Amino acid sequence: MAYSKACKNQAFLLNKKVIGLQFHLEMNEDALKKMLKNGKQELIKETFVQTEEEIWNSRKLIEDNKELLFRILDRLAAREQ
Repeated sequence: MAYSKACKNQAFLLNKKVIGLQFHLEMNEDALKKMLKNGKQELIKETFVQTEEEIWNSRKLIEDNKELLFRILDRLAAREQ
């Protein structure tokens, strides 16, 4: 369902009821702060690894991602009815 140069399988759907995502649509600013604080040692700049600053600056996408998450969940829930 989704892929990138870094990850061949970033999203998949199983039996039209289970979705797997290799990205965090559920992220909020507080969770992002905690993730950066606790994972800072892993953020070694490479081709597919963003710096702490780059990740923090991406927080402007939080609202768009939340909207996308709810659209996905609404579609999955509609299949149940």
